Amino acid sequence: MRVNAYYGSTVKFEDWDITKTREFGYHFGINDDNQSLRRIRDGGYLYEVDLSFSNPLTMRDALRWDLRSIADELGIPYDDLEREARLRARKNFSTLGAERNLIAAELLDDRGYDAILYENQGETGGDAIIVWNPGQIQVLGVTRIERDPADGGLGLRVRSESILRSLIRNIISEVDIEDVEGICMTRGSTHVMNTCYIGGDKFHLKTPDADAEFKSTTNPSLQSLVEYLAYRIFDLYPDVTIPGRIELVYDRRSKVVSLATKTVPGKHGRALSLERLGEGLSASVYVNVFLANWDVGNTANIIVRSDDSKPVLIDPGGSLIFRARGSEKGEAFGDYPRELETMIDGNTSAAEIFGYSDLRVAARTFNSVPWSRVEGRLNECNEEITRDLDTREFDDLLTQWSRAFDHILKRLKNRHREILANVKFMENVKNGG
Repeated sequence: MRVNAYYGSTVKFEDWDITKTREFGYHFGINDDNQSLRRIRDGGYLYEVDLSFSNPLTMRDALRWDLRSIADELGIPYDDLEREARLRARKNFSTLGAERNLIAAELLDDRGYDAILYENQGETGGDAIIVWNPGQIQVLGVTRIERDPADGGLGLRVRSESILRSLIRNIISEVDIEDVEGICMTRGSTHVMNTCYIGGDKFHLKTPDADAEFKSTTNPSLQSLVEYLAYRIFDLYPDVTIPGRIELVYDRRSKVVSLATKTVPGKHGRALSLERLGEGLSASVYVNVFLANWDVGNTANIIVRSDDSKPVLIDPGGSLIFRARGSEKGEAFGDYPRELETMIDGNTSAAEIFGYSDLRVAARTFNSVPWSRVEGRLNECNEEITRDLDTREFDDLLTQWSRAFDHILKRLKNRHREILANVKFMENVKNGG
């Protein structure tokens, strides 16, 4: 079961750690942000999340959610649990509250529960849900909430929001999005991330941030185009999984190109061990080397699909000629793929993951797509992007794209030849040749 939910916090954070919560677990308002907004009435951060659970415990609002309320509901004597919490706190040099929360989680896990459902009586009413396992929480976006001093109420005001709303209005007419709602935004190093709907499907929308210090002399929208190209190449290879739909979104008024990717239900790659992650990414090893996708080393850029536990590559913005933060790689993206050493046998974060990959699977996958198919896909994308930019009169960006594409095509042709030779050499060694 999956639900859309909201969580309000006075501080911004990344780790969903129940040892740091005052009450037990993380409390989300389901399908409505009113409960969460009430919790941050003086301002803070509103998290929109996708929650997964299968066997919730239904309770009345305990008002005070702690180990005692959980134990009472489960019919477990409390005194022994309290003694255990105190012993653990002394042994682990931790707080008593943290150990109480951990014990409560263990009690629920042991009985097969993975969430608590209740009707919120202490705030604005409505259904609420408690979860305690970070792997069940997929963050879709974060919005900065500030109090409006004019009327004392809450204003959903974020830096660059006017730019964002202008973009969304243009997108509606540009790509015929049927509905745009629940905009949630978080600032990255070079882009703004938010959610929207295209044709009824939910998408992440990655937009060049006008306020970011984009460390490049090129138009920041060029990175959107290059990332789209990388996605289209990844899509050629069997068992290399990317989001099910990728769209370029053009804003004629501001001359900005964004990248929309269909959301993937699942949990972050960091929820898996490096061993399991490396095994699941085996097919993609040489493809990531081919495209110089350094983003694969960041497990936050991988989603483990909820239906089949397959790793999905969701952010190859650090592929080809750009680094993830927007600077150009220059000669680091060369004819010879040095990533054969650094990403596989080196001491990089990518090598830590790929050290557990099956290179035989990686070799078969890379061998399955000849250069002629790769070149065909590259030319197909170039024709599509060139036509779209020309039609919309993105003249400066079209000039930069044409120059970048010629460079990428030349580099990839040489890189493909070098990787293919390396793969065949490895296969001969393994086969005793």
